[in-house]
Amino acid sequence: STMTGYWIVVLLVLISETNGVLKWCKVCNCHDETINCTNQDIKKLNWHVLSKWPVVLDLSDSGLHRLPDHAFNGLQDLQILNVSRNIITSIGPKCLAVLKNLTYLDLSYTLINHAVIDVSVFAALSETQIETLILKRLQFRMNKDSLKPLAKKSTIKHIDFEGNRELCKSVDASLFANVRSLRSLSLLQCQCVDFPKALFRNTSLTSINLDYNRLSKFPELSHNATLKELTLNNNAIMVLKAKELKLPSLEKLVMNYNDVYHFYTDLLINIPNLKHLSLSHNRICIIEPEAFNHSSLEVLWMNNNPIKLKDKHKDMFRNIHSRGLEKRQLSAMNTC
Repeated sequence: STMTGYWIVVLLVLISETNGVLKWCKVCNCHDETINCTNQDIKKLNWHVLSKWPVVLDLSDSGLHRLPDHAFNGLQDLQILNVSRNIITSIGPKCLAVLKNLTYLDLSYTLINHAVIDVSVFAALSETQIETLILKRLQFRMNKDSLKPLAKKSTIKHIDFEGNRELCKSVDASLFANVRSLRSLSLLQCQCVDFPKALFRNTSLTSINLDYNRLSKFPELSHNATLKELTLNNNAIMVLKAKELKLPSLEKLVMNYNDVYHFYTDLLINIPNLKHLSLSHNRICIIEPEAFNHSSLEVLWMNNNPIKLKDKHKDMFRNIHSRGLEKRQLSAMNTC
């Protein structure tokens, strides 16, 4: 009968799709709603059998060279996608746009350029629910309009540009201003020498990572009302002054391995909520006794500085729970 024929066709389709999924799970590690194909050759597998499944898909280091428009068609429930460490040079403009529920994307260590980034990543992701975007070691520049598609979204929270040496060669001052939902930003190892004064102004950032750059002065962050955590390890900053640290919400400042040499009396006056301060491996030899009188510091790390402390400093750390200052260092008579 007609109905019998219909169900036979449905059964054959289901068998075909099941066999296709089983082939994926022979090559990759399948568990619940996750498929992990890290370091596996997936070029001969049928992508279309994955319709509505999985939620997590890891295709890192799997020999991919391109992602065409139809690559992820039907993956309606996909939320986390990792295609890092592939020799990908092109992504179709519609490839990522079809992933309406995507929240996390890792494109690190691929070979895509600025044209692909602007059209097939930033613009395409405006159709998704993207929250976290990882772009480590990609080399591309951006203009003032690059992030505008993401500015229309209220979901994007974190972008990681680690190791992008091209980014700071030409960065527009308004690049991040319109992305109001952005909370966390990493520019680690980008070889930045300086930033436009307004780059971090009018943002809602709560965390910024500027480790391993080439900054010789404290970046312009004054009056950033939302910033809570800032890391500046391994730069070349020499001077810290109160007028540069007008950060009312800052709770954690980490600046190890810089060239800071003087801890001024009023240094902490404009960061009333600072709880954690790390200045190890600098050149600090002078700390004014009154420097911590009105601070909220709970943790202070200042190891490996040529600090000279005298009797007048004995009560300086009375309200700080953890000093990170070695006794043998405090008594050392190092020259500054």
